[in-house]
Amino acid sequence: MGALVCLSDRTHESYHPVTETLTNIISIIKSLMLCINDENYSVLELHDKKKNSCLIAIANADADTSKKHLLNINNKSLDWEGLYIIKNKNQKYE
Repeated sequence: MGALVCLSDRTHESYHPVTETLTNIISIIKSLMLCINDENYSVLELHDKKKNSCLIAIANADADTSKKHLLNINNKSLDWEGLYIIKNKNQKYE
């Protein structure tokens, strides 16, 4: 399943492995903040009602899976390799 399933109420969902879709999912997303959105990067910060959070960063301009990226978000550095990264609350970025 996808990494964002952590932001749903899993007690009422079903997952179809062929189509990779969820049905009857109840969102528990409390807030979504767009931190960066330009030609090079899009960065979203999600918070759920259970006080979990994650940061999603996507390289918009370069889809090279070996490309290294470095961003400064709220005075913290976020680096990754590839098209995107999803950082959960327990994974700290410096």
